[in-house]
Amino acid sequence: MCRHKKIKTNMLCNAPSLYGKTDKIRENIRIMKPDAVTVADPLYIDFFRRNFPDVELQASVIMNIDSAEKARQAFRAGVKVIAPAAEVNRNIDVLRNIAAVRDSFAGAQIKLMTNYYCGYDCLYRTAHYAGRQNGCFPEGRDCYFQQGSPSEVLKRPFIRPEDLHFYADSGLADIFKLIARYQPSEQLRKIYSAYFAGRYDGNIFDIIGGGRANYGHGENNFLHNSAIPDEFVSKVTSCGKDCGKCGWCAAVYAEALE
Repeated sequence: MCRHKKIKTNMLCNAPSLYGKTDKIRENIRIMKPDAVTVADPLYIDFFRRNFPDVELQASVIMNIDSAEKARQAFRAGVKVIAPAAEVNRNIDVLRNIAAVRDSFAGAQIKLMTNYYCGYDCLYRTAHYAGRQNGCFPEGRDCYFQQGSPSEVLKRPFIRPEDLHFYADSGLADIFKLIARYQPSEQLRKIYSAYFAGRYDGNIFDIIGGGRANYGHGENNFLHNSAIPDEFVSKVTSCGKDCGKCGWCAAVYAEALE
């Protein structure tokens, strides 16, 4: 169906380690014939380049490319598209440096995660991914992020639909990735419609996920996206993230909260 509709396919290899999985990967690529492969484990970049030279290689956000030097190493290794660590969305200087590195590699591109719901610089993220892969994730909880005040939800490194142009017009992003593929079609349509339109007038939790990544379902708070000021993106990409001394996001949160 994808090929009939001329939709490209991308096989996701998001495990932090691909050790012992190469035979399964070869079989999947033989069956699927994907246009691209997204890989999280940098140790296997060379494996993909040697075995599947015609398949475009993309670096997952889980590879944690958070500097221009890491981006340079990925592009040198043969990666064509990198998704920087989500926190890079909120660091304009790092993004500019990564974009400068991209420009020195022919055909290279930057892909930014948009509706990212994890907490900013979550201490537990690496262990979370590894624990899920190894089947040793503690029972009883899914998210261990230690959030302070409720307004810190605005500190998450998401990109609002209204702010896509900020990154695109500045040459900081070539592709935007929309997540929540496990959500039902009705919810996905709402997310896609908002981002393709470049605006959303409802509850921002509908499109970026709530405290439990539930996209508005059962969320106690309603945060009006249209009440968030236009300068939001320029402010959060250039601030020092010292929330204890600032209070700007807390004021925005209070204004937008119903």
